[in-house]
Amino acid sequence: MPSDSPPTPSAPAHIRRPRNCFIIYLADKRKELQGNQKDVTQTVGAMWAKEEPEVRQHYARLADMERAEHKRKYPDYRYAP
Repeated sequence: MPSDSPPTPSAPAHIRRPRNCFIIYLADKRKELQGNQKDVTQTVGAMWAKEEPEVRQHYARLADMERAEHKRKYPDYRYAP
């Protein structure tokens, strides 16, 4: 029999950290590559190490934009592992 009491509020949702430039790069490349996650991550890691500075700067800018948006949405956010 269902309870007549109102539901209790749950804990606040976990706020994820903003992604860094490599994680954004990995997400883009993962769409292109097939295989298990470990192999894809290792392959993309090697690709990242060989990328041209312009490509790395592009992803750094994307990460900066994501970080700024995260700060706007969650101004009091503090990383707490």
